[in-house]
Amino acid sequence: MATAKKTASKSKSWETTVFIGVDPTTGKKKYKHLTAPSKAKLQEKVKALEGETPKTIDALSLTVREAVEQYIARREKDLSPSTLQDYRKHARSAFPELMNLTIGELTDEICQRSIDAYAQTVKPKTVVNRWNLLYAAVKEAKRNVKIYIRLPSVKRKRLDMPEQESLFRLFKEIENTPLEIPVLLASTCGLRRSEICALDLTEDIDYDKSLIHIDKALVIGPDNRYVIKDTKTTAGERTVPCPAWVLDKLAEARDNPNYQPYKPNTITTSFTPIAKQCGVNCTFHGLRHYYASVMSALNIPEQYQMERMGHATNYMLKRYQEYLRSKEAEVNSDLMSALDSLNPSATDSQ
Repeated sequence: MATAKKTASKSKSWETTVFIGVDPTTGKKKYKHLTAPSKAKLQEKVKALEGETPKTIDALSLTVREAVEQYIARREKDLSPSTLQDYRKHARSAFPELMNLTIGELTDEICQRSIDAYAQTVKPKTVVNRWNLLYAAVKEAKRNVKIYIRLPSVKRKRLDMPEQESLFRLFKEIENTPLEIPVLLASTCGLRRSEICALDLTEDIDYDKSLIHIDKALVIGPDNRYVIKDTKTTAGERTVPCPAWVLDKLAEARDNPNYQPYKPNTITTSFTPIAKQCGVNCTFHGLRHYYASVMSALNIPEQYQMERMGHATNYMLKRYQEYLRSKEAEVNSDLMSALDSLNPSATDSQ
């Protein structure tokens, strides 16, 4: 709040000066002088005026930091705890040369210099992600602002996913271990790690219809503790079919009083060494890619694939299709038969 002080006159009143905006014609900052018979009354006047000020201040006078903070605050309820934490970190560390400048002071040249300097310290993808946050905040504060810059090129990550033979070895290796349920749900139902950990084996699964309903995720919150939140996006809330043999495994876990689901980080640390041992050349998330690749290979309509995967766009679907064009000879002829062929019990009985 503006600093209040006693007036020099004998009236013993209080006074202060409050910033109220920028003159759109001259670009000069404008202030209003306030007086009141007491400090408390003056504070009331200042508070009332500051409550009106955002409506009148020209956005060009906002600093970039203020614009980013406002942008994040407006989305606080919609962002996941981890994304919110990451955004706040951006506001503290990204493009330090720009953060204290006003939006009106931004130029193409100044922004480019800051981007080039920042690119010397972090990866290209980080530069792009953090610039996109900053620019979105600036554009929201002042819609007609246009900044033309050149961002570093980002190399697309190689899309790794397991071969079916190695995946089958993995299934045999982890059978009846705590890792079995997470691996099955990722590779045969396309669930994300956080979604698997939040799944209620009683409430979220329709065992009669062989369907799994996904509407929540287990993630790290701002206080570094796990919390349950809504799915990653609106599209993330979905219902997916589950192969019968996997459903049987889920029912066994549901009825087992000693079953204790893994936390997300535990899944990763447990999966990595066993996967390597079995020749599975992907991360845990790569199992989800496998599921998606089977759907793409079977020419299942894109909209249906997107619904199954909880994708809001078809960007990742196109990545799977690119991968499969080089693996076409290894593709199965039917989605459910492909997933059923991974059933260790079915193989043992042959």
